[in-house]
Amino acid sequence: MKQLMPLGLASVTSFALLLPATVMAADVALVIGNQDYRNAPEAVSARADTRAVADALAEHGYEVISGTDLDRAGMRARITEFTALLDGDEAVDRLVVFYSGHTLTSDGVNYLTPVDQGNASLVETMMDGVPLDLVLRLAGREPGEAVVFLDGAQLDGFEAEGFAAPGLSDIEAPDGVLVVSAAAPGRAIARRATGQSDFGRSVVDGFLAPGIRVGTAVGNLDSAAWVTGDTGSGLVLTPETAERVTDRPEADTSDAPETASPDPGAAAEQRLDLTRAERRTFQENLTVLGHDTRGVEGIFGPGTRTALRQWQAANDLPETGYLTSAQVALLNQQADAAAPAPEPQADTSETEPTRPDPAVKEAALDLSKADRLSIEQRLDVLGFAPGRKDGTFDGDTRRAIEDYQRSRDHAATGYLDRPTAASVMQETRGASDDIIEGAEALVDILRSLDK
Repeated sequence: MKQLMPLGLASVTSFALLLPATVMAADVALVIGNQDYRNAPEAVSARADTRAVADALAEHGYEVISGTDLDRAGMRARITEFTALLDGDEAVDRLVVFYSGHTLTSDGVNYLTPVDQGNASLVETMMDGVPLDLVLRLAGREPGEAVVFLDGAQLDGFEAEGFAAPGLSDIEAPDGVLVVSAAAPGRAIARRATGQSDFGRSVVDGFLAPGIRVGTAVGNLDSAAWVTGDTGSGLVLTPETAERVTDRPEADTSDAPETASPDPGAAAEQRLDLTRAERRTFQENLTVLGHDTRGVEGIFGPGTRTALRQWQAANDLPETGYLTSAQVALLNQQADAAAPAPEPQADTSETEPTRPDPAVKEAALDLSKADRLSIEQRLDVLGFAPGRKDGTFDGDTRRAIEDYQRSRDHAATGYLDRPTAASVMQETRGASDDIIEGAEALVDILRSLDK
């Protein structure tokens, strides 16, 4: 079991750490960005915007359910997980939904689309997509505390059909919910090929800036954006920790008690100077002991605070929701004791030859960047979303390789070996003029196929 060894001093870096346990905000968010579509052009900037928004929300203590390049099953899973948060025991103080990607509209119904969305028939349009009304109904559970951000204003989307068109039609916001769109229904806007869009930046720098009322942020939007619903909302999505909220009228505090000092438990934990890796280890250890932190991502949100208080109660410790150095040591000790002992490894030195692992096999192919780009392009043509096609095998590429291998009855490792590479090359020969041939390694495989 991993050990946390926190030492040193640190400045305040997280709003979540400053809040006393008794006023910890149950703030939740659903953040989805679909960019790499199989049946439509790339939705430019969706991934960059989604990651920036998710990071900003998590930094301010939100419990974030997020995903990029989700297929139908992935979209359903994330929305189901988000709904479970809303149905949980904790009351929701603030709710944020952010979606970036292609959208479709049919007979006045708007759909958020997964990356495997089809649009060849009305059945595909209606059964593959997620109705926007579903997301709005979820937001409508928290009137006055919910904002929905939509970026479906891509210039290049699905092909228009008689039964469906790309983009959004009119949106009716539930009572007390603010809906902010990158462009008005029926409109599309140009955006940069790389990095965040102007809309994504306005969400992070405007609506998620500490102490800014959403009504004020609406007034600062550029002319392309469009809003409906609770446009005058006084909701503040990320409150300040010390100074007053921007544009808030000065209250009469003559008879009010003095502002409470920062919680001493938060200050003590802050002095531990935990790195993100140490925070993940702490969450893993709590999980081993049966306390669900609702994620192991190195961010101390409401789920982690609740799990910590449960652990503290079980050990007759003050239920502060914050760590001390002594508690770190105790948690390490308990998690080590609870972890299952590793199974003894059999001696196979004489009975079974050592096999190279999948990464070694791929390395032996000596693929150049051009070779890797060619493989990514070929996987994309075959319908396996490899993520960004840039000659780098990232997590999306590994999942695409694994999905391809599984579908062709190869060993599903997520790494290329010569049989997998040869199979991909064989299936895509002449499939598209846009596929580059590759360099020496793939050329050698092509030659072998011609023999």
